[in-house]
Amino acid sequence: MAAITFDEKGDGKGADFGRVLKSRVADYFKTNKISQKADWRSWSKAVFFLGSAIAIYFTLVFGNVSSGTAVLLSIAAGLTLAGFGFNVMHDAIHRNFTAKSKLSKALYYTMDLFGASGNFYRIKHAIMHHTYTNVPGEDPDIEESPIIRMSPLQKHHGYHRYQVIYSTALYFFLAFDWIWRGDYDRMARLKVCSLQMTKPTAKEQGLFYFFKAFHAFYALAVPLAFHPVKSVLACYVVALATAGLVLSIVFQIAHIHEGASYPGPDESRQIKGGWARHQVITTANFATANPFVCWYLGGLNFQIEHHLFPNINHVHYPKLNPIVVATCKEFGVNYREFSSVSSAIFSHYRQLYLLGSGKTEAELSGESAVSQTVA
Repeated sequence: MAAITFDEKGDGKGADFGRVLKSRVADYFKTNKISQKADWRSWSKAVFFLGSAIAIYFTLVFGNVSSGTAVLLSIAAGLTLAGFGFNVMHDAIHRNFTAKSKLSKALYYTMDLFGASGNFYRIKHAIMHHTYTNVPGEDPDIEESPIIRMSPLQKHHGYHRYQVIYSTALYFFLAFDWIWRGDYDRMARLKVCSLQMTKPTAKEQGLFYFFKAFHAFYALAVPLAFHPVKSVLACYVVALATAGLVLSIVFQIAHIHEGASYPGPDESRQIKGGWARHQVITTANFATANPFVCWYLGGLNFQIEHHLFPNINHVHYPKLNPIVVATCKEFGVNYREFSSVSSAIFSHYRQLYLLGSGKTEAELSGESAVSQTVA
């Protein structure tokens, strides 16, 4: 079957929109004489989150803390892991942190250091998700679990009516599944949705299993030398569950919400309107005026800017936002933003409810007509 492509002239505006927007953003960096890579703000967060992770780990493993304190530190560990993922690992996967190849590669492998494969995530996220956002069968983010219906183009089953209830429980398990099943499944099948991957080299396979073993060693084996099994497992579960929930919510609310679009290919395997337009209409920003959210999420609340310019480091997104908004308005491209994290989360669960009830794309368009721009 032929690969899905984007018809850049499908609606008469797609090609112009993407080209004009790209030119305006390039002019911004040229005029201000600044690099598209990370600056001191990203580096300071990298040091903060990595330092925090190390401090929490040593306190939990080698410190003498109460059970209650251990639980709180485990929650902090999960939040720190998610923060490091948002601000460092995610940008490293997109290779927008630094132009220095060796340093970029080292940052790339920080994901492996925390237990997840950077190579597989780059394919799953940077290639497939960022190309085919919200396209069933192509976007891994909406194909993660067969028991959650995330698109009106996916088949509806009776149990989906309860997904608004059980989805949160599954979100808690994201990190567990990613580290202990998903990566191994991809290594065995060498496939992400419709993409057949090339077999990793012997070196790549060796690094994959080395980092998996190293994660098990420092996260489980070392603590077990000092603490009871149930205490170690409890802390590990709490940390990964916290990280899993935060990661899931942040990535899902940007694409699965009221008003989201789900463009599919036509009979010629083309998606009309162009790639840039597709990224905007399948994505939403949230809480872009909240300083803490912007800091902690590594710019992922500026999801539209990120999807349009994944090669640009997140610290620049607030300045690119007015350019994107103005260009969307000029070309009639539907730009969505939620004013807060809570409003985006509510819209996400409302959409899960509607999808779980079996709503079609046309019915969803009618349901969400009142929440198209800013919630």
